[in-house]
Amino acid sequence: MPYRRSNRDNSGSNTVEFTYCLVFIFFVILLPLVNYGTFMARWSISSQVVSAWVNSLAKKRKLSEAFARVHDQDFADAVTKSSGVKLKTITPALMVSRVDRPTETFKLTTPGKLPTSWQPNSGRLDYTLQVVVTADIDPLVTVQLLGLRVPGLTESAEVVMSGSSMWENMGRDPNTTEFYLNE
Repeated sequence: MPYRRSNRDNSGSNTVEFTYCLVFIFFVILLPLVNYGTFMARWSISSQVVSAWVNSLAKKRKLSEAFARVHDQDFADAVTKSSGVKLKTITPALMVSRVDRPTETFKLTTPGKLPTSWQPNSGRLDYTLQVVVTADIDPLVTVQLLGLRVPGLTESAEVVMSGSSMWENMGRDPNTTEFYLNE
C-alpha cells in the first residue's frame, strides 16, 4: 500500500500553549498595569479636587468658616466623588511664616488661637491655608496572589494628598476689631 500523506500537521498543538500565554499576559502584566493606572487616575483627580477646594476656602471671610467647610460633608463628597477613594483624616491648618526669616513658622490648627506676635500688624508675615487629607484608594480589580499583600493590587493603598493657598483676607471685623483670620 502506498504511503498516503495526511493533511494534518502540528499547528493545532500550539493552541494550548497560546491560551496559557494569554492568561499569563493578562493576569501578570495587563491587570497590574490597569490597577496602577486606575490608582493613579483616582489619586490625581482627588488631589486636584483638594487643591481646588483649598483655593476657594482661602478666600473665605473668616478662618473658622474655612475650617468648618473643610469638615463639611460637601468637601468629603467632592473628594470621594471618584469611586474607590475613602477618606480617613482631614487636617486643616494655617501656616504663618516671617518674610524676612522664613525658617520661623507657626502652625495654627484651631481658629481664634493666633498669638499677637503672629498677627498681621506685627510685621511682614505670609499666611497659607493648608489642608492635608489621608485616604485609602481601592484597586479597580482586587487580585489575591498567594497571600501576598501589595497595596494598590491586592488591597487598598493609603495616600496623603495636600493642598495649600495663600490666605487672602487680612482685614478686621468692625464689630470685634479682631482679625478675620483669628476668628
